Amino acid sequence: MATAGITLENPLRGEEFTFLKTSEETKGQEICLYVKAQPGFPVPPLHKHPRQKESVLVESGYMCIKFREKEVILGPGDYFEIMPGVEHAWYNPREDEELSFTFQLSPALDSELMLETMLSLIKQGKVNKSGKLHWFQQAVLTKRYAELMQQESTAFTNRKWLHKMGAPIGKLLGYKSYVPYPERFV
Repeated sequence: MATAGITLENPLRGEEFTFLKTSEETKGQEICLYVKAQPGFPVPPLHKHPRQKESVLVESGYMCIKFREKEVILGPGDYFEIMPGVEHAWYNPREDEELSFTFQLSPALDSELMLETMLSLIKQGKVNKSGKLHWFQQAVLTKRYAELMQQESTAFTNRKWLHKMGAPIGKLLGYKSYVPYPERFV
């Protein structure tokens, strides 16, 4: 379980996530993280949080929040909220400047477990060069964390029924819905 002050890394995207407030500390109301994102990484796929509001406050650098039809650029001191169910992706649009911001999800739900699991799998090299997990691992995570985050793409939507079938098979094959961060914790 995460505690305030712990930092987890995503070497695939040049990111660091430091927990400021955890679900346990806020009695499930929210999690709050300080995030650093290096420049020069590609835009991640759009996703949505079906039951959570996402809030960001840019500390330094610039953030681009991409939506289906538009993009919003935020700079130092800018605050932005993304309501539940809205597809989005954030990234550092600059090629030469680090982005740092505080990030909040409310309610917390199991966001800490999902984040730790995803970063652990990346850190352990369980993703391919484009950041994709093995199909059965993805099916297990999709089923377990569906209330937290969903990717909406035609290919993903067309495979929903396959994920429902793949999750039980993935579990039988040993794929887990929670994978502790390798250095438990940095």
